[in-house]
Amino acid sequence: MKAILAFIILILALVPASADVVCSTTDGMLDALRVNDNEVPAFMATTANATALLITVSPEGTFSVLIQPAAHQLCVIMIGANWKVAPLPPALVPELKMRPLPNSRPGFSGMVFSVPIVLRE
Repeated sequence: MKAILAFIILILALVPASADVVCSTTDGMLDALRVNDNEVPAFMATTANATALLITVSPEGTFSVLIQPAAHQLCVIMIGANWKVAPLPPALVPELKMRPLPNSRPGFSGMVFSVPIVLRE
């Protein structure tokens, strides 16, 4: 779990202060990512300052990193390509309790952690 939090902190530290940030309603943003980029939520976490962080991915390997600065709002802070699922050390698998994403397409190996994270309402 500490490795995941360290990864999230690293991602946030790499975002340039002048980066173009695009925000929309939660439903609007998730719909746009699904329709335009074929991306669906794959990972969620809460940052040290209690901001919800969400990573969406597509079967083609594109991804978006989003934060939720306010209720019912998501902001894209980073986009990229070549997303790959890294093998997890066997010791982490039972702790993370990974399960397949609901409604996964055939051939898409998206996984989600069953860690209780709730987007603010």
